[in-house]
Amino acid sequence: MRLALLVLLVPSIAMAQPRALEVRSLGGSCGETTRDVPAASLRASANMRGEVTIAITSMRFYCAPAPRFDASVRDDGTIVLVAREPEAPVARCTCAHDVRLRLRVVPPGIHRIEVRFRDEVLATGEVGVANVRRR
Repeated sequence: MRLALLVLLVPSIAMAQPRALEVRSLGGSCGETTRDVPAASLRASANMRGEVTIAITSMRFYCAPAPRFDASVRDDGTIVLVAREPEAPVARCTCAHDVRLRLRVVPPGIHRIEVRFRDEVLATGEVGVANVRRR
């Protein structure tokens, strides 16, 4: 039984190109203006349906509207979330923003997560996903 569970958590090596994931915003908030915005941090959890919920705290660069992301899985198993450019030019604000996202159809495996804006990595984390189908 343990061996079967370990096999579920090994990332798929057979992926030839990054695979797009469905991203849904679960909301967010804009904190108080501060002089020094702390570094962004990331928490992630997975459910048994292949969905990953990601909470990013102290995300910089956005004030309004909330950021939109494109997500994909690289062939090494890394999930990359790239914040899209704002629709209207937004100056860097000094607010600490919290963002919650849900990714769907994440392949089984242990995934490293990178959150990026332009060429900068804002936050990293890790999550294990085990898809279990009901019979």
